[in-house]
Amino acid sequence: MNNIFSFATCELSQDAFICWCINWINEPDNVTTHRYRQLGLDLLAKLIDNLSEKNQLTNVDINSIDKIILVQQVLNIDVLAIIPQYKLAIIIEDKTSTSEHGNQIKFYRESLEDVFKNKKPWNAYSKLEKAFKLVNLNIDHADIANYHIHTVYFKTGYYFDYDWQVAHSNSVDNYLTGPMFWDILKNYYDCESDILKGYCEHLKNQLDWYQAVSKIDGKYDDEECHYIKWERITQHGFLQVLFDNEGLDGNWLWKDMSA
Repeated sequence: MNNIFSFATCELSQDAFICWCINWINEPDNVTTHRYRQLGLDLLAKLIDNLSEKNQLTNVDINSIDKIILVQQVLNIDVLAIIPQYKLAIIIEDKTSTSEHGNQIKFYRESLEDVFKNKKPWNAYSKLEKAFKLVNLNIDHADIANYHIHTVYFKTGYYFDYDWQVAHSNSVDNYLTGPMFWDILKNYYDCESDILKGYCEHLKNQLDWYQAVSKIDGKYDDEECHYIKWERITQHGFLQVLFDNEGLDGNWLWKDMSA
C-alpha cells in the first residue's frame, strides 16, 4: 500500500489526523458518517475519561455533543479542542518520538487561561474568535472566562521514564499511549477511508516494531500498555543487538541512565 503516512511522519501530520478524527463529530449523523462520528466520539471520550474522577464536569454526555471547535497552533498548542456546550477546552500535547520539554503543558494552560480571562495576547484571542465564527458562535457570548481547561499528553512513541513523569505530573490531567489509540482505531479499520486505513497501518507497524525491540529486555506489557523504560537499558539493548547475544543475561552491562 502506498501509504502517505510513510512519508508524513512528523507530529504535525499526527496533529492533523487527530483533528480529522474528532472533526467528524461536527458532521450530521447519517448512514455515511455514523461510524466516523462514533470514532470521533470514542476518541473524545478517551481524552476526557477521567474528568469525573477529578470531580470536574461530571455531567458530560459524550453522545449529546454535536459541535466541537478545533484549533491548531494557537499559543503553540498542538491541538486545542473546545466544547462550548460544556464550557470545556482540551489542550492536546501531541508527540511521536520526542518528549515534552520546558514545562510546555503547564505553560500552555496558564497562557490559555490568560487569553480566556483577559483576551490577550490579542493575536491568540483573534484566532479563537475566528474559530468560533466558523461554527456560527460568537466568542464574546461564550463565557470563556469560566471554561474548564483539561490537558492531555498524547504520545504514540516510546514512553521513557521522563514521559511517565510528565504523564503523571500535576500539569497533566490525562494521557494516551500508542496502544490506547490503536485500541480505538482498530474498531474502525474496516471503514472505507484511505486516510484512516493508512494511519492505522502506519501506527500498527510502529507499535509492532516498538514491541519487538522492547522484548530485548522483556519489559513490554500488553495489558498495561507500558512501553520500555529505555534509559535504563540503552547500553544493554544496543550491545545485545550489536553482538546478537539475546540469550545473554547482561546484568553487567546495565546502568541506570535516568538519574
